[in-house]
Amino acid sequence: MPDKLSKEALLVVQDSVLGQLLRKELEQLGWQTTLTNSIGSAQTLLSQSNLILFDEALLTTTPNPLPSAWTRALKDQALILVATENGIHLSDSDFLPDAILDVPFGPQDIYQMLKVLDTETSNQNPILGRSESAQQIREIIRQIAPTPVSVLITGESGVGKNLIAETIHQQSPRHNKSFQTINCGAIPETLLESELFGHEKGAFTDARTQRQGIFEAANGGTLFLDEIGE
Repeated sequence: MPDKLSKEALLVVQDSVLGQLLRKELEQLGWQTTLTNSIGSAQTLLSQSNLILFDEALLTTTPNPLPSAWTRALKDQALILVATENGIHLSDSDFLPDAILDVPFGPQDIYQMLKVLDTETSNQNPILGRSESAQQIREIIRQIAPTPVSVLITGESGVGKNLIAETIHQQSPRHNKSFQTINCGAIPETLLESELFGHEKGAFTDARTQRQGIFEAANGGTLFLDEIGE
């Protein structure tokens, strides 16, 4: 997951021209994209994406193109089926898209589709997905966002702790104030106090000017202390 609100799209598209067109349109809308024409390669990339565009043509490549692990994983992402074939029927009940994008399409088609998906799935919540765990996370965020409590977010590196923190901020009464984040593990111990609380001019040898600390910068808003256990 990226540091900002997660906008990672996986494009699983057979035709390279179509794939590049989709990539261009999504990147213009602020998405980071990964493009592949291989179902096997896509399977290894699922956990890194929260939006998947899947080429309908790939459903005809083999009698059973999607392994069960693949279709189960799709429940954790928003899925758009890119309709490039005629008369294709989805026989796998696990493989049910959230939306269908017909080819040819225009930039506004993609924008409007993503806007509808965001409204229906997240209600200002960029954490997409239909799985029970994704729904539980959204419900927890909905409950705690209006409160002034401190929140401990745990998880391995890359699971989206920053995403959850910023989502809480966006849904809180503080959403129009500053959201600040600091990676505590990346700051030398000797500089940590100054980064957190700031310092006055002349407080130490190299303090040539007054410096605002991140706590003061986040006043009235939200502060995310990343890697606090490092």
